[in-house]
Amino acid sequence: MIGPLLQEVAAQTGKAGAREFVLRGQKAVTQGDWTTAEKAFHQALRVEPRSAALHASLGAAQLRLGKLREAERSYSEAVRLQPREPSFQMGLAEVYLRQSRLDAAASEYAALVKLDPESFDAHYNLGLVFLRQKQCHRAAVQLERADKLTPGLPETAVNLVEAYFCAGDIAKATEKAEQVQAKWKDAPKVLYSLGLVLYSSSAYKTADEAFAKAWELLPNETEIGLKMVHCRLAMSSYREALTGLLEIRKKIPPTEETELLLGHTYAGLNEGAHAVQAFREAVRLNPRSAPAHLALGRQLLQEADLEGSISHLREAHRLAPNDVAAVISLAQALIKGVKFKEAIELLENRATDPTTSSERLSLLAVAYASQGRFSQAAPLLEMIARREPDNDRAYFLLGYVRAELGQGDAALRAYQAAIRLNPKSAAYFSHYASLLERQGKLSQAAQNLQSALALEPDSPIAHYGLGKVLTQMGEYQQAAAHLQKSIAAGQPPARAYYLLATCHGRLGNTALAEEYRAKFAEMATRSQQEEYINLSGDVEPRSFGRSQFALPPAAETSP
Repeated sequence: MIGPLLQEVAAQTGKAGAREFVLRGQKAVTQGDWTTAEKAFHQALRVEPRSAALHASLGAAQLRLGKLREAERSYSEAVRLQPREPSFQMGLAEVYLRQSRLDAAASEYAALVKLDPESFDAHYNLGLVFLRQKQCHRAAVQLERADKLTPGLPETAVNLVEAYFCAGDIAKATEKAEQVQAKWKDAPKVLYSLGLVLYSSSAYKTADEAFAKAWELLPNETEIGLKMVHCRLAMSSYREALTGLLEIRKKIPPTEETELLLGHTYAGLNEGAHAVQAFREAVRLNPRSAPAHLALGRQLLQEADLEGSISHLREAHRLAPNDVAAVISLAQALIKGVKFKEAIELLENRATDPTTSSERLSLLAVAYASQGRFSQAAPLLEMIARREPDNDRAYFLLGYVRAELGQGDAALRAYQAAIRLNPKSAAYFSHYASLLERQGKLSQAAQNLQSALALEPDSPIAHYGLGKVLTQMGEYQQAAAHLQKSIAAGQPPARAYYLLATCHGRLGNTALAEEYRAKFAEMATRSQQEEYINLSGDVEPRSFGRSQFALPPAAETSP
């Protein structure tokens, strides 16, 4: 824009001094010397202060020097002096874009559209601004108009794909993407740009196709291959992702990114040892990478290496103290490792902040409850339930905590809400039944334990609970069968043997009753020493503990 403008200025400038400065500025522009150009245009304006073109030329130089405030003043003056010149408004709009003032930029481009309805640049740039503002339908309208005014430009077509996806018009987006792939099938840069748009729109399959074609055309551009791998991981196509990664590793030495992708791929394939090896290599390549330590720590947690997991998650948190994923993952590992005090110190930091995530508050509540601090756990869980009325786990934990606080009716309501929201959880029915049994509602307790067993037929917790309830109801034969199944599942509480002794005694099986009574006596002391409330997230409880039942595992965060 500035070249023709300067020729116009030079031709129109009547005063010799101004013309000399303009020519000096014009020469500086051709040499890329924007500082000299700015100075020359300033000097010319002292002679010709009402030249709109000179103000615009000065604004262009200031824009390239990054002097956005000064450029805005210069272009604004040019527009004031000559409001019907499109190039001046275009320059001012560009300044607004550089300042991230999208509303102001949109206003200038809209004025340009009115001034010149046939301007491709005006429609195209207005469409891009609307796209950045997530005004998706308006973006599509402007980009469609631009596409009609100057058909066949790949950048317009690619941005139209994004606008259609953004507007939720999947059919149009898919159709346009297919047209782009067909028309520019031999243009890798266009295909790559299309792939990026499709990936950001979660159209992973089509994005994968675009990246694959682009990589086929430019096989040494490993960045394209890496984007293809990202697509395949997003689709959980782990075998295909592994194929792509192994091909990339033939072309370039291992990098932190390749090893992290390889680790996530192996993790998706349930090849934990290989995943750990890849993540360790990522850490070796960049020891100060929080994402590498985070990935390794999470994988070690999956591999039950608690000590190693906590070590790397602590390092991830140290390197990126504000990374929410690092905080959550470290807290999960600490709770699983029964390091409740450290978990509480980590999580309490932002507990009163209204923006704190429910996941973080939930973990803090679990840590509090694990230390018997139920009165501190309860308000956190109430807060989560108010925020997320469909959060079944929050209601379940709240039921557990209210029960431990002796607030039976409130606990019942919370458990009922959890079951209503998620009737597929055997653990919810088992805990609810435990509370009903404590309140003497044996028939209801038995019904809920049977519901738990219908969902999870081999649940040792449900078998033990039902055996205990049936013993109290005098159904000794059935009770003994369920208690036996509980014991067969491993690591039962000592009380299971006591109840079995009671059942067989009532059934007249004296020898068996004595055998189980002796087993109970042997286990009782050891069992009491091991009692704890298992809130650590273990899938299988190490004991049935004070509350008889174990909470289900905390939700794991994804990579």
